[in-house]
Amino acid sequence: MDFVDGWQPIAVAAATFSMLLAAMVFALGAIFDLRGLRVWAKAEFFQAVVSALLVGVLLVSAVGISAFASELSGGEEPIAFADRYLEEVNSRIETISSATTLFGLVVAALSEIEVGVNAEVVEVRDKPLAGLNEALHEVHFILSILEWTKLFNEVQRVLFTFISATMMYYFLPVGVVLRTFVLTRPVGAFMIALAVGLYFVLPLTYVFNAAAVEKTNESIDARLDSLKDFNSKYSLSSLDLLNPAAVASFVASLITQRVWNLALSAIAPLAKLVADLTVQTTFFPLFNLAVVFLFTRSLYRVLASDVVLWS
Repeated sequence: MDFVDGWQPIAVAAATFSMLLAAMVFALGAIFDLRGLRVWAKAEFFQAVVSALLVGVLLVSAVGISAFASELSGGEEPIAFADRYLEEVNSRIETISSATTLFGLVVAALSEIEVGVNAEVVEVRDKPLAGLNEALHEVHFILSILEWTKLFNEVQRVLFTFISATMMYYFLPVGVVLRTFVLTRPVGAFMIALAVGLYFVLPLTYVFNAAAVEKTNESIDARLDSLKDFNSKYSLSSLDLLNPAAVASFVASLITQRVWNLALSAIAPLAKLVADLTVQTTFFPLFNLAVVFLFTRSLYRVLASDVVLWS
């Protein structure tokens, strides 16, 4: 992994500087016979050593987690896999949105067809398919949900872009430096824990998410078939709207086929499909963040505390 070479020298330099500082303070304490200064310097020297060991063990463990995630994702880097997974989800959302939007246009056009009846000097015109507006309400509701799911999905992609660009190159190196010194130890511990949690643990949760929804995603095209069939069968593109007789015959055939039920049946599979996407883009990410939060908090408590072998 290329990020190792980026922060490793900084970590070594920080630990070395902290050890030298503690040694100098200990020497001053010995020269001026200041017992408290010697005790503090001894403790800080030990903490610097422990800091270096903890970060080393942490890195080995994190690389192991990353290797495990790569194995599960077919050899792909976890961060790259998570981004590709979110891109695929975004593509599904756009496919469903396009099919639903076209369905809405077809239904809206059907509901606006007017059929006129001439009786001597009186002309009566009506929209016999206006009842399709009920399906339009369903379309608008589904499209609004899809807009929110796409927004949540894009937010996650931006988050992973930020994680990939900053965690291993800024947060971890700075955290290692700050963890070495007593006054900044809590801040450094938090930055290290956050970097490991977001860079290694969070992508791993998305690998499990992808495995959990694999079968669901495979059935998306099948669920959209009825919607696509309706769009192609009842589109007005082949109807001569300037021919009243043809329009009247077309409307009569739709009424005979009970087009209202056909429209609702075509859009019905979308309900479960949108529910699945909502789970993928909202519930799963919230659960993933909860896992990362618990991991980060536990790791922070370990890193922020002073390791004491004697009292």
